[in-house]
Amino acid sequence: MYGADDDGNAVFDDSRTKITKQQRTKYFLHWGMILFFHFEIFWYIPVQGNLQLYLEPYCDPADRARYRYGCKNFESNFCLGVFYTLICIYLILSSNQLRWGMPLFRKASSVF
Repeated sequence: MYGADDDGNAVFDDSRTKITKQQRTKYFLHWGMILFFHFEIFWYIPVQGNLQLYLEPYCDPADRARYRYGCKNFESNFCLGVFYTLICIYLILSSNQLRWGMPLFRKASSVF
């Protein structure tokens, strides 16, 4: 795995770890999606929902008289939980595809 070049300096032998540009791009895309969806699901959607209903970003779910339509927090919103679960399943399957290799599909070209 590690070898020495002609000068005796240790170098990394990357013959076993070939990472393509597509894999590297997908890796960074995954991190971007993780950050974006966590921001969106846990902060932006609940705050915007409460702002539109009650004109304040956060509400107390125990105060049912004041917040008659309920708080739009992640804990009390079933749809956000389902959406978050689907996103997590997608990211797990896609990251396993990156980890265990992506199949190469090449279309036949009529030009070559």
